[in-house]
Amino acid sequence: MNVGVGVRPRALSSTFTTPGGERTRDRERRCVTHTIIHNAPTPPLPPPVAAVVSTETATETIRWPPTRSSQQQQQQKQQHAISSSPSKSVDDATSVSRGTLRDFPACRPESPLAHARRGAGPNVPPARIETSPTSYVLSIVLPRPGGTPLAPEMITVSARRGGRLAVVADAWHLEHDCHYEWNVAFPPSGVDLRTVRARFGEDGLLVIDVPRRA
Repeated sequence: MNVGVGVRPRALSSTFTTPGGERTRDRERRCVTHTIIHNAPTPPLPPPVAAVVSTETATETIRWPPTRSSQQQQQQKQQHAISSSPSKSVDDATSVSRGTLRDFPACRPESPLAHARRGAGPNVPPARIETSPTSYVLSIVLPRPGGTPLAPEMITVSARRGGRLAVVADAWHLEHDCHYEWNVAFPPSGVDLRTVRARFGEDGLLVIDVPRRA
């Protein structure tokens, strides 16, 4: 399921709304954006693994679970790429400085499963999704940019079409690490996004309850 990132829809009615005031475009261009995309499966499938992209412009969607045919095709492409690509130094392999991510040509393309297993980056905590017969429970340990915890008014929870939920954390008073996004794709006909409840727990834990439709 492809999840689009870049346009902020109207937030749900909850206690977590963005603070008032204008945001300058210059600040947005300087800010490094961290985006996490999840897919919530329909039971009895296991919970998804977080897929993380920490860039200024790029986003990526991981389909879960991957099909057997897609895995075989990706493995064949990997073997061909490894045998035909020239060797390069470690410095040219991967660069994640300044919020950019470049893949080593010998490792491309990468299967969705292998990409998901890499997990989240050290500065972007992944979301944990738990399922029950009545609801999905999304838990996120919010980051602490600059060593300062994010306040509730910096969090926005938004519903999107197709059973998608977006959680955005903005710390616009900072120059770096000031914008985070978690995008979760639920089964479109299996959730009721009109009655989503969000609450803060201990140690900056954000818990979101998404009811399932009967």
